[in-house]
Amino acid sequence: MQDKLKEKKVLIVIALLIAGSWIGNLMYYKSMQLKEPLFLKHYITVGNVGGEMIGIRYLENSHAKDKIEGIQLAELPHLNFQMWEKTSYSHQKLMEASATIQPELIPDDLPLPLVIRNATVFFDSGRSMEMPIGEIQIVAREDSGILDFRSASSNGEYKVTLNKSATLEGIDYSYREQLEPWYELMESGVPIDKLDYPVQMSKGQGLSFSHNWSPPDDAEAAYAQFQARIIFHFALEDGSRIVEYLPMNLNQHLSDKQVGRLVRSGGNIQ
Repeated sequence: MQDKLKEKKVLIVIALLIAGSWIGNLMYYKSMQLKEPLFLKHYITVGNVGGEMIGIRYLENSHAKDKIEGIQLAELPHLNFQMWEKTSYSHQKLMEASATIQPELIPDDLPLPLVIRNATVFFDSGRSMEMPIGEIQIVAREDSGILDFRSASSNGEYKVTLNKSATLEGIDYSYREQLEPWYELMESGVPIDKLDYPVQMSKGQGLSFSHNWSPPDDAEAAYAQFQARIIFHFALEDGSRIVEYLPMNLNQHLSDKQVGRLVRSGGNIQ
């Protein structure tokens, strides 16, 4: 009789442990699910010229029942975003939506620079909502033809040459406030802030850029997507001045741990 009671108690304990484990796993799974897709914070600068691209990334539950089927920017409704899966994580997928700027479809009276901070998102179910995406700057740009883009490497090195003689009066980059103190841009190994401006440059002379980009994993910048610009200020021999741009992408690969932190915080990384 006592053996049967002991056996019954053991079975009850085992059942409780199994139930507790199942409930714990269910609670953890629910804690790792997004209530709505989560857009990463973007810092994007693009010109109003053909060929410039906008890339927006967002996290979506791997088994989401109501998925995003379309994205629209109210300020530039003509943009046609194409979406695909970028990376797969334990509980989410990182999706990317990209569109190409078509200057002929941008209204002539559109004030530039234009800053866009929200996107309208359309779901499979037919519902739609507005979501924050960070910041997209559309800036006026005319191809001056002064720079000839030579090469770019996977480790962030850029090389350009001048198509005409000019005086380089300064170099800067967009979103400096968000990138510092973990970003450093150098020309021929010298930080741009330590170059001796103005620099007289001849046609055919080159510029070589490299950078250091090392935000800690828990910094807000490590979760953001940067599509920034190196900004050049030139003075020409006729006295005119030109501002030219060079794109730089500093999109960080997110680890499973970082994605988990984003999900649990609802995107509010402090």
